[in-house]
Amino acid sequence: MKSIRLIKRAEDSQLFWNRHIRHRVGLNNGLKRGPKLNKRGVSPLIATVLLIAFAVALGAVVMNWGSSYVSETGSDGEGCAKVRISWFKRGDEAQVCFSPREVIFTVESNNMDVSNLRIVVQGDKDVVLFDDVLKSPLMIADIKKLTIPYDVNVVGTVKHIRVVPKLKAGSEIVTCPSESALEITNPPKCT
Repeated sequence: MKSIRLIKRAEDSQLFWNRHIRHRVGLNNGLKRGPKLNKRGVSPLIATVLLIAFAVALGAVVMNWGSSYVSETGSDGEGCAKVRISWFKRGDEAQVCFSPREVIFTVESNNMDVSNLRIVVQGDKDVVLFDDVLKSPLMIADIKKLTIPYDVNVVGTVKHIRVVPKLKAGSEIVTCPSESALEITNPPKCT
């Protein structure tokens, strides 16, 4: 009698677990249906689409940041930090002077091509800015004499001259920061 009860319990237990597992998997022999098996494939598909969208968005952000970084720093990332321009000197004297109507100076590029120049003339009355004064780029080891006209009634006596290089970065011309500028204070009058 005891053995019959144990066998009956084992059969009931087996039947319970079979029904439970079948219900979980969706194989209930036409009885109440559980979740469909093909719904499990939707979640990985959505996850894949979301990962691809995230990767594309991240790539767009990096490309946008990279292009703005290049345009700010120069074509090779360090262009403005590397550029060296100097006053052309005859003996020890820089070839820079001013007259009542114009500033005259000679500048040279020492190590890389300079696309253009920005000239800042500061007088005792006002400051005047001249942009894009070169007709052609200042090439490596090239020397250019420039004459910049100004109004003495507006500027006054010239006290300071700053020459800032401009470099080509991709398709844009970038003005370098003042660390790359060439400066002279109290230039002499032209004779």
